[in-house]
Amino acid sequence: DAPKENRSSGHILNEKKNLEPTPWYVAPDPDPACSIHSSPRDIAKWLQFLLNEGEHNGKQLISQESLKETFTPQLVIRQKGFARDLAPESNLMSYGLGWVIQDYRGKLLYAHAGLIDGFRVQFS
Repeated sequence: DAPKENRSSGHILNEKKNLEPTPWYVAPDPDPACSIHSSPRDIAKWLQFLLNEGEHNGKQLISQESLKETFTPQLVIRQKGFARDLAPESNLMSYGLGWVIQDYRGKLLYAHAGLIDGFRVQFS
């Protein structure tokens, strides 16, 4: 465990609408629904790996074909209600293998978001 002075704490609004720290979430076992416990520096390396199409330090760690499959639509996301409200400038949305795939103002957009105990992340 990192010392408290060397890590951030998530915050939530309490009943009086004041921010207060949340207790640290402890995940003793890996959980595919919330397993990225990392720093921004390490996440940046992962994003660079994706931008490099599966290559790291000159070595291809995953085939470009396999990596591209994660960005291939698998399920349609219906554009109504909450989904429409979140993406009013998108015409088509789908879900790949961990990625929301959509058009946005005529451009292709890949995104993934997550949150837990006062922390939030959005990759686009």
